[in-house]
Amino acid sequence: MGQQLELFASSLPNKPYCSDDLLYGIKILPKSDAILKKYIQPNQPALFGFITQDCDYPNALEYCLESNGPPPNFSVINKKNGRSHLFWGLNAPVCRTEFAHKKPLEYLACIQYALREKVKGDRGYTGLIAKNPLSDHWLVVESRRDFYDLGELADYLEVPTKLPSHAKLLGLGRNCTLFDSGRRWAYKQVLKYRLTGDREEFFEAVRCALEDMNDFPDPLPNSEVKQIAKSISK
Repeated sequence: MGQQLELFASSLPNKPYCSDDLLYGIKILPKSDAILKKYIQPNQPALFGFITQDCDYPNALEYCLESNGPPPNFSVINKKNGRSHLFWGLNAPVCRTEFAHKKPLEYLACIQYALREKVKGDRGYTGLIAKNPLSDHWLVVESRRDFYDLGELADYLEVPTKLPSHAKLLGLGRNCTLFDSGRRWAYKQVLKYRLTGDREEFFEAVRCALEDMNDFPDPLPNSEVKQIAKSISK
């Protein structure tokens, strides 16, 4: 196992979503069991350390390199049809907890979108689950040792100043959209909770509001909704 895959394994959630067949859905298992599955959740709810793109065509790694895109740290390839997931690791994972700041998340979402456009990734892919590079079922190609800073990734890409409307419904765009909508709702409600001093009640109110707003075509997991509610309420 190369250094990149060791870092990937060490950064996985303690209980990631995983599956051997996505047609039958996903489930949550301890990491020791999940790493044996064909598909796994690459990022923690609190920290985003790997950008993944789903490329539904053969030779995506070659296409990325020929298009002067940023070399992925590793590619996980279907041995039968050549389709793959490409992974770019981040030197400094972006925080998604109550200590998170909105600007880094927005910037990361824009880079994720620009990467998708660069490598012709699936526009319907949310990034929650990816082909597991720790599984022997796939062919894994490691093409870059060092992980990336966001600025270095941006140097390869045409990064928009803000997300297009359709990108707000997918991937990290959902996090930013939910954060922004929830923040505006909370600003209008916070005064009455400040008067009572009940922080937990305010958090619950924000969480419930976010659950109602989480009506994307592919909604965010409850764990991520809770993290966003913590960030807003704090």
